[in-house]
Amino acid sequence: MKQPSAHMVTAVIGAGPAGLLFCIAARLLSLQTTSTQTPSRWTLALFDKRTAYARTHRLRMDPRPYQAMAKALQDERFDALMAFLNEARFKPVVNELEERLVSLAAELGVRKVQLTLGDGPEQTDLPALRAHLEEEGLLTPDGVLTVVGADSVHSTVRRLAMGQDDIHKHTHQQLVRLRVEGKGLPEQLGILAQVRLSKLINSLLDYRLNRNGFAEVDLFLGQDEHINLSALGAAPKNPVELDDALLKSLQAPLFKRIVDHLRDGFGQGQCRVMLYSSFKLEHQAAARCAAFDPASNAHIFLVGDAAVSLPFFRGMAALGQCVHHLATTLHQAALGQLTPQEATAQYNNTVQSLIRRELSVVKSRGMLISMARESSRISAMLPFPVQSWFLSMPENDAPGRLTSGFVLNVLVAAGAAGLALGGPLLRTLLGEPFGWIWALSIPAQALGGVVYYATRLFEPGPDRWIKRVWRVQIIGLMLLGVAATLGASTILGKLAQVHMTITWFLIGIPFIAGIYIFEWVQQRSWTSADLEA
Repeated sequence: MKQPSAHMVTAVIGAGPAGLLFCIAARLLSLQTTSTQTPSRWTLALFDKRTAYARTHRLRMDPRPYQAMAKALQDERFDALMAFLNEARFKPVVNELEERLVSLAAELGVRKVQLTLGDGPEQTDLPALRAHLEEEGLLTPDGVLTVVGADSVHSTVRRLAMGQDDIHKHTHQQLVRLRVEGKGLPEQLGILAQVRLSKLINSLLDYRLNRNGFAEVDLFLGQDEHINLSALGAAPKNPVELDDALLKSLQAPLFKRIVDHLRDGFGQGQCRVMLYSSFKLEHQAAARCAAFDPASNAHIFLVGDAAVSLPFFRGMAALGQCVHHLATTLHQAALGQLTPQEATAQYNNTVQSLIRRELSVVKSRGMLISMARESSRISAMLPFPVQSWFLSMPENDAPGRLTSGFVLNVLVAAGAAGLALGGPLLRTLLGEPFGWIWALSIPAQALGGVVYYATRLFEPGPDRWIKRVWRVQIIGLMLLGVAATLGASTILGKLAQVHMTITWFLIGIPFIAGIYIFEWVQQRSWTSADLEA
């Protein structure tokens, strides 16, 4: 065992959940090894720039990191905190959680001191922080100083000690949050209702009924839609009501459809819909979470969002793990089991491994949401019977009328269906060489996807008759395909042309491919036009 180090002082910057939780875990670990014979060689000082900060949103916490911490600490005071989290189903309101943490930290002898860290004329930098601790008699000139940066995703500690160059960022999804006020709002939405509402905006949504009587709807949007709505500047303290005039000025018809649905008939009567906020689900991870700062002769450690900020409810999981690892590591350093240099290297390696593991989870969840969004978007466009009858909200489409686009859709749909049915029929009547005609229905149906998308985009509408053309085609293929199988089997005296019973399904795949082909050509055309301009 190594010789105990000199008295170690840890300055914790940030009195949010990360800083408070670290102080609590560190004090409880220190108390486990403190007695009259072995007094504590570790002092904690907690600093924060704020006096009060109201945050009423709920956190979603993975219980496992906190259960592991409770098992390691074995203290009834921490168990009481866990009982609170269990009662809240690990979805506490931020302010309520912070009140519990502040109370427990104070009970353990840790109290917050107001201090603004930074490099401005009236702010305290890291060398000045060390000087302040020495003036207060908490730290000797040769004492070991460790600084814990728990000061949020925009960490001043990280900027002062490590710079901002080694920060990795990536946006996974863009969201806006709507607030719906009205009577009789549903407690929750079933899967079918979720799908139908999602298809109104060609995206995904998440619905929650707040205990205060209003509903919150999070919409996962594309980049362009998100930029337009973010420009409104909505915030929880200043929500923007979405009235008819504002919706018209946005020129976002898909977004207007879901707002109209939420306003009319979603609850028991008219509802009020407001844009509550816009935000991005993105991760931000520091390439180094521990380093030595020669200017202040201090070892710097990052926890919580200062080290890694994660979406998809993994941020609090990473926070709990970082806090537990750091409290354990610095406790070992205070006991002399690790030198400060070894503690820095060990913590950095542990957290970087944690970051890689958590980022793989986040990326997988982001990919799943992207795939679900794309499936919902394409499903919303498809005119096929299942999507139109069972998975879509009623649409107020323009009435049918004879247009060149309508005629073109009829011709392409009839041609593709004729090839799909004619090939097997000719093969049955005239022999094998004619079976290949069926394959021509594939490019014909892909052309149908292009024509359908182009017609809905360039002709006034949407027109319900354009959809019905392809709906009738699919239903016709479904019924006539079965008839073709039965007829071929009767003529040949054996089971034949069985694939015709699923031709209606197979032929939908090239139709979807046609939609993607048209989008790709359209995007290439816009890109070329922008470059020429």
